[in-house]
Amino acid sequence: MIHAPRYRYEITYAVAEECREEYDRWIPEAMIGWLERSEVEVFQSYRDSTGATLELKLVFQFADRDSWATFVESEVHDENVDQLRSLSESLTARLWKPSVIPLNADDPIETPAACDPAAEGEPYQ
Repeated sequence: MIHAPRYRYEITYAVAEECREEYDRWIPEAMIGWLERSEVEVFQSYRDSTGATLELKLVFQFADRDSWATFVESEVHDENVDQLRSLSESLTARLWKPSVIPLNADDPIETPAACDPAAEGEPYQ
């Protein structure tokens, strides 16, 4: 079975050491709010495999850009990201769209418009 490419939205952050306990109490409820959203098709989380940092990555997968837009414009997402920013030393969010790498040198790789702050592959604030 062939699966259609999906949009991936990644939130990468590093929990501030002094906020670790508060983060540990807050994140389970936040995740429930995010994952109850019908737009989310797949969710995965990652942490640094060396354990050297408290950096984490949340990856949400969507069928299309409209589904992602509905998700990031939701109240639960706004509240969760605001809280996550307050508990983190750094936070970045980025949307990745499906892309093709041409096997023919005559076909250029598609790139997003540099002037569009919401272009796929660009940071989402």
